[in-house]
Amino acid sequence: MKLLCFIQIFLWLNFWPGEEHPGVRNGHRMIFHERIGKVFLFGGANEREVLGDLWMLNQNHWEKITSDGPSPRTFPAMTYDPDQNRIIIFGGNKVLFGASKDSSAFLNDTWEWKDYKWNKIQVSQQPSPRAEASIEYDKERKRCVLYGGYRFDKNNQTVRLYDTWVFENNKWRKLTEKGTFSSNGTTMVYHEHDKIIYMYGGNIPRDLDPKQIFSTWKFENNEWKGIDVNTPYFFNSLMSYDSNLEFIVRFGGWNGKERNNQTWIFNKSWVQLNVVLSPPARNHHAMVYDKKNKRHVLFGGHNGDHVFGDTWIFRDNHWSCAIPYQKILRVENNH
Repeated sequence: MKLLCFIQIFLWLNFWPGEEHPGVRNGHRMIFHERIGKVFLFGGANEREVLGDLWMLNQNHWEKITSDGPSPRTFPAMTYDPDQNRIIIFGGNKVLFGASKDSSAFLNDTWEWKDYKWNKIQVSQQPSPRAEASIEYDKERKRCVLYGGYRFDKNNQTVRLYDTWVFENNKWRKLTEKGTFSSNGTTMVYHEHDKIIYMYGGNIPRDLDPKQIFSTWKFENNEWKGIDVNTPYFFNSLMSYDSNLEFIVRFGGWNGKERNNQTWIFNKSWVQLNVVLSPPARNHHAMVYDKKNKRHVLFGGHNGDHVFGDTWIFRDNHWSCAIPYQKILRVENNH
């Protein structure tokens, strides 16, 4: 199997050298645009710098759409609003890794991508600047729900955020100050059959034992409710909802000690799948369900040392490497 993947990478690098590609990427975000019927990717960072470009996955190749719009950033909150046929982006961080802790690097601007152009939405009230917040569009209630994240204060101390906001009619409104045990690095999906948002994992205080707290939550009646399910606790894991089969798929993440390449299915409870081929272990990747082609799409991420640029497809409980790409050693710098 490793030989097959090596051959794929060799062919891609030697016979399609000029084809557009986002390169290696981590801290980026992806959505599926229902009106256009394509997967879109925004921002993140490659092995050297932070980016603010927008890409579209057309079948099995990437096309660059634009670099004009939101400033370069990592870990923005990004979702798709099907009622307004627009991509919504909030916040993020001007940097990725680095020794300096700059409180001004965190953003809290709100943008929409509609009719193939970016527009900054002017709001009177908005969540505080943050990165690694989670956001999802609630189709039943026609609003975006944003949770958590983190930032640094003026003393370079990490501020964990546990608040919940909604964005509707181009206005932000705070619902709760305290949500779950987790702050940043959670993953959320809207379950179209259950008509609620589910959330998993995230960064928890060090004095809490992950085995003793809820790993999975649902948002009902404007509050988070823990679900008693038995599954390992990871953060920077990613979920996507399979609207065809009506279950949630989760992949990857890490627990502060190691990254994983586990694939899990959630349908009232979590079940780990035994897959023959799987993407390498990683976090800070992006994953979304492509409704048109009935497949889950995973792109990028990192394993601590290398940044990935590969594109994987999950369908019929099997992973396949759709677009191989050679991983690149991350350059040590202050971005």
